[in-house]
Amino acid sequence: MGIARKKLLWAPALLVFVGAFAFLWAPERAGAPTATVFDNSSESTDDNDQPKILRSFSGPEFSELYNSISYPNTIEVSQPPHITGNSAADSRVQQLAEARGYRLKAVPKTNLVAYKSHFLQQKAYQPWLDLMAAAKQAGLLLDIVSAFRGVDDQRDIFIARLSATPESIAGGLSDKSLGVVLSQTAPPGYSRHHTGYTVDLSCNGSNTNFRASLCFTWLEENNYENSKLFGWIPSYPDGSGKQGPEPEAWEYVWVGVDALQKSD
Repeated sequence: MGIARKKLLWAPALLVFVGAFAFLWAPERAGAPTATVFDNSSESTDDNDQPKILRSFSGPEFSELYNSISYPNTIEVSQPPHITGNSAADSRVQQLAEARGYRLKAVPKTNLVAYKSHFLQQKAYQPWLDLMAAAKQAGLLLDIVSAFRGVDDQRDIFIARLSATPESIAGGLSDKSLGVVLSQTAPPGYSRHHTGYTVDLSCNGSNTNFRASLCFTWLEENNYENSKLFGWIPSYPDGSGKQGPEPEAWEYVWVGVDALQKSD
């Protein structure tokens, strides 16, 4: 076979090899993965690229939604746990607490997922990371200062804030001071943090005066759109009525995006 003919046979193969090499190593080839962009519009897409239209809620409607959710991986608590060890005092605490709107909360069935030194339900873990990442894209450092708290932990917090003796509480002599404690702290068994779906937030390294922070402004705008996009709602929005403590602007609960969408 002549040299010219051999060159003609090798040329197409060489072109195919060079083309394949260039395709594999091209840094911006068509169809290459791109970084995720968090869209803060009122629509997001699911796996089928169907738009998710978020509902708008009033304060009472947020409360109604919170109370209607059946939280996965939790078990209801039917009997309130002990508080002071004095049954009469405990009954008085529980009576005043429920008059303020406190209700017994469910507790986790199985182990939770760790985030730093905090623990969350598995279903709330990734939505929390997504919310934090979206806040970061908006120039905000959103973080958790408290998440799951067990009954024993809540009891320690509550008892540490009590100034009255169990005997005084049992006799109804300390209702005023007890009311002050209840305005800020749930008794054991009544904290939303028991479920593992509730978080207290900080903004840019501080949880002081969260309502006045840029994080709160970002979360709250357009009926809490930025938090709802990831399934989170405020625990105590304005106008939500009696729910236990005084409204806590830093507390958010994960209910899932599906619960926040408009029905067809």
